Amino acid sequence: MNDLLHFVPLTETVTIRGKKIKLRGIDIGELGQLLYRFPDVAQMMAARQFDIQKAAVSKDAMVAFAVVGAGHPGDAAIEKSFANLALGEIAILFKSVFKLTAPGGIGPFVDLVLAVKGDMVLEEAAAAPKKERKGVKVQVRP
Repeated sequence: MNDLLHFVPLTETVTIRGKKIKLRGIDIGELGQLLYRFPDVAQMMAARQFDIQKAAVSKDAMVAFAVVGAGHPGDAAIEKSFANLALGEIAILFKSVFKLTAPGGIGPFVDLVLAVKGDMVLEEAAAAPKKERKGVKVQVRP
């Protein structure tokens, strides 16, 4: 029996106001949609300044992440319902979804997202030593 054939998705059940909500991590396609919808989150990740305690993540973004984690991406009715929760309740859902999405923590997660996005290649190219060009410089003036 091969143990590699027995992976199951990470899930967690959170109880909010007496209702059990089963949460899961967000997949790469769903993450792309969320980053497109909430560019402020994408900008924080690209700047590598994503600090969950200082993040200016909007309530709408937190709600959307929680709804996707609950298995209902893009469901406006559920987003409207989750938006009625207290900020602390939304934070509990968001934290759980984020933990399931990035069990290794924020640093490796941001690195992975940037690598998938292609920014890592651009950063490495910019950091590489510039080739020295030999020859005569010519200025053309109008």
